[in-house]
Amino acid sequence: MKIITLPNPILKKKCEPVAKINDEIRKLLDDMLQTMYKAPGIGLAAPQVGISKRIIVMDVSPRPELKRYQKEKNEKETESKPNPLQMVNPKIIWLSTEKETGEEGCLSIPKFMGDITRPKECKVQYTDKNNESQKLKATGLLARCVQHEIDHINGILFIDHLSKIKKDMILRKLLKKKKGKKTNIINMKNLRIVFMGTPDFAVPGLDTIYKNFGILGCFTQPPRPSGRGQKIIDSPIKKYCLKKNIPLYEPENFKSQKNIDLIKNLNPDILVVAAYGIIFPRKILNIPKLEALNIHASLLPRWRGASPIQHAILSGDKVTGITIMKMIEQLDAGNIVLQEKIKIKDSDTSKDIHDNLSTLGGKLIFQVLSTIQKEGTISSNIQDKSKVTYASKITTQDAKINWTRNGKGGK
Repeated sequence: MKIITLPNPILKKKCEPVAKINDEIRKLLDDMLQTMYKAPGIGLAAPQVGISKRIIVMDVSPRPELKRYQKEKNEKETESKPNPLQMVNPKIIWLSTEKETGEEGCLSIPKFMGDITRPKECKVQYTDKNNESQKLKATGLLARCVQHEIDHINGILFIDHLSKIKKDMILRKLLKKKKGKKTNIINMKNLRIVFMGTPDFAVPGLDTIYKNFGILGCFTQPPRPSGRGQKIIDSPIKKYCLKKNIPLYEPENFKSQKNIDLIKNLNPDILVVAAYGIIFPRKILNIPKLEALNIHASLLPRWRGASPIQHAILSGDKVTGITIMKMIEQLDAGNIVLQEKIKIKDSDTSKDIHDNLSTLGGKLIFQVLSTIQKEGTISSNIQDKSKVTYASKITTQDAKINWTRNGKGGK
């Protein structure tokens, strides 16, 4: 197996749990162990061999080829019996308060080391290759290795624990070393993207991707009767796709495996969603190799939900904006990748704000996708749960006007 090195984006992606341990998973565990021994190293995680699954292997027993891991430089270089550990879906259930600092490296960031402070002991729960639940208390080097490898399956590298100055220095040296050589960075024009959206709001995002990246296909809601005449009208996204000859898909829903496979068979690197109209199940969000991203018309965590623009106006907000976020199953609750504000003027209508945010969404998704291409990853921040508000769907009751109010007080 080939070990992937930075800046491949898979190294920064949180891995998915293994649903079932079968012969394929057992073979992967054994292959990973042999790859680790050959490298040589003391630990290896599945994303380091290009597989986004929560699987790690390790063996910290002394071996002559790993003298750099011995505590004392003059320690006798004797080989001991291998003591391999193979863990599926590992989870740390306890960390000691006592910490220690030690030097760490990584097979995916070769020839770079750094001093990292971690808990001296830990307890880990996992499933072994025989599908039996196990618990292990680790100390010293083993505890460090367990924490290091579990970091990997959470999209965290050892350099993320270093100061920004040291991390940036390592990244600069890596990029300089790889300059002019074939790297794992995906070429912008070859970035394989599936877009999903329906209304006018989504068009600038699709237009940006069509002009600057590799669009595999587009999904939109099927035409439905609308308006007083209940006429069947194509969505703005469908009209754009027909004009640009972009492959178009209009599934009724994603409850069937057949419709899920429509996306899966396209084999996208990234899924970009803008006002599609449904909450996507995990099966959809797990399909892209790199990220599932959403263009949302508010400054999250404020105004999660279907009508953020209208609720911002009704509440008398002075600012709103666009959030690019990583998608999870919960409604608009994913990590924030990028945000930009705009002011809400007293004269602004919901259409004014809609059009401004729609254009801004196209601009920000371009920045995010460009960052992925250049750096191989994107950083993100967890939403502040204490600031969450919800924007429920606007009803006819919400549209009623109270002529006794001046309209400046919000709800």
